[in-house]
Amino acid sequence: MAKCKFWQNVFANIPKQPSLRITRSKIDFLLDRKKYFYCKGKERIPIDLEEFLKRQEQIYRNILFYSGEKIIFDSSKNPHLAEALLSSNKLEIILLHLVRDGRGIIYSYKKAHPERSLFSVMWEWAAINLKIEIIKKRYPCKYIFVRYEDFSRTPELTIKRILSEIKLNYEPEMLNFHKKVHHQAGGNINVRFPKKKNNQIKGDTGWKTNLPLLDKIIFNLLFGWLNLYYQKIK
Repeated sequence: MAKCKFWQNVFANIPKQPSLRITRSKIDFLLDRKKYFYCKGKERIPIDLEEFLKRQEQIYRNILFYSGEKIIFDSSKNPHLAEALLSSNKLEIILLHLVRDGRGIIYSYKKAHPERSLFSVMWEWAAINLKIEIIKKRYPCKYIFVRYEDFSRTPELTIKRILSEIKLNYEPEMLNFHKKVHHQAGGNINVRFPKKKNNQIKGDTGWKTNLPLLDKIIFNLLFGWLNLYYQKIK
């Protein structure tokens, strides 16, 4: 990111901040207190929300200017950032809520991070989704729900549905994402810097046969109700 000319232009007139990630305490979130913090290791640095929003608004203006586009897709996947941005009266925010079956999340984490406890992964999945449910009730913004399984099985149909929600037209080249120049600041390394230049989108359903039965039972007992809720949304 630091070597990318695009991001150099975007941040040329932007004051530096301690961290890219922001958070708030559980009690502040539940009571809807506008107290946010930068996460810098274990340190929590208080945020002036008004100044933070001015900075973010300028960043987005710069992105639009240097990209020549009209819409920004922010893939930071942070509910606290989403809620902070919804406090701005200068940004039109659309919440795109992508949800994967929680058992698939557990399976993926167990493969990539075997040191993490089963409960912490389950709780993180539930907590993030519940935060989004609360945020969309607090702020009457545009909200689009997408299932990971639907997208991986029928990506073209799912993208068309998303675009129709925001009144944009679908183009087949949208699925040729590896052929385009991207300026993604973070995220999945295989998407940002793919080893193979192909457009195949495949869902990982290995959890159905490889996730231990006990893990499935524990998840269903704790958060099966939330998982079922998302499976039934049309």
